[in-house]
Amino acid sequence: MNPATKRNSPRKIDILLIEDNPGDVRLTEEVLRDSGAGCNLTTVRDPEHALNMLRGENGSRQIIPEIVFLDMNLPKISGVDIIRAIRNTPGVQHTPIVILSSTENPEEVRTAYEMGANCFVRKPVGFDEFMKSLTTCYQFWCEVVTLPPTGTKPGSKN
Repeated sequence: MNPATKRNSPRKIDILLIEDNPGDVRLTEEVLRDSGAGCNLTTVRDPEHALNMLRGENGSRQIIPEIVFLDMNLPKISGVDIIRAIRNTPGVQHTPIVILSSTENPEEVRTAYEMGANCFVRKPVGFDEFMKSLTTCYQFWCEVVTLPPTGTKPGSKN
């Protein structure tokens, strides 16, 4: 079992943030730092590069996060296509995907879930609300639930 899945684990959770907006990146980093979240945050602004990292392709160092925080509105590749790609990538296909989006379009929410997102969190406008939402989300995914072991393939006993 992955040691990071237990509450109060001394090991930090590896989170991949796929977000192209520099302001939202800074805000997310600040919230996670200020909330005392025990995580290693890797931020990638280019969705194509993020997929290369998850697959270990095109000269990218492969990363296997325990959680992916994903913005739905990205350049080049849509959030829906990113979800689909993650769900079809061995080693990360079971990684929880948390959507962080400002959309209020119910069709986008429905589509994200249909493609395999684990939860959809609307980005609040104000800092305090954003901090509360992201902190609660982090606590749930990193301190309450048991995460799937990272980097395992179907049928593997690791």
